[in-house]
Amino acid sequence: MEYHIISKKQLIYIFVFSCVALIITFIYQKTSLDQIYACQGATQMTIIIKKNNRFYLSPSGSSREVLDCLGKSLPIYERSFQLLAGSAVSYTVLEEISDRYIIDAEHLDSKKPGPTYLIVDDYTFVGNDGVLIGVKKKVVDNPFDLEKIVNFYQPKQIIVPKIADHILKLLEKSQVLNAVELIQLNEGDFYKETIL
Repeated sequence: MEYHIISKKQLIYIFVFSCVALIITFIYQKTSLDQIYACQGATQMTIIIKKNNRFYLSPSGSSREVLDCLGKSLPIYERSFQLLAGSAVSYTVLEEISDRYIIDAEHLDSKKPGPTYLIVDDYTFVGNDGVLIGVKKKVVDNPFDLEKIVNFYQPKQIIVPKIADHILKLLEKSQVLNAVELIQLNEGDFYKETIL
């Protein structure tokens, strides 16, 4: 006597359902909105921008932190990205990343414009339709510089590494920074925001 664990009909249903789920996932990821990802490492923040289904990277100091952020941000089938112009990256980090990912040499496609971004010192501003999101890659050690930068560029929100209590007390008194959403990331935190 022969036992059937699963019938052919059930097997066909499972196969068709799996194919439909994969197709829907692929279409959703290809048509999803532009986003910014920020991963806080031990000393610096790694920034990944998704614009027009292309990924742009502004790496931090450590290759382990960058690879961890890429693993959290990029879909499993996406193996390529471009470096943001003005991103300083060491040869060692670049070599370790290129073992796993393809780093596009071309900076801009003629068909697809790159992201609207601006790098000022260790700040990166990413925008779409007049809305800016600012990211500070290193620790805030001077609250007055942060206030000056925010006042000049006027981002909707600013993402920073965890701020020390004495600096945070000074920032809370700032009228300029009260109009901006301040997001603090602890070491190991991951943040994702849609750019509208």
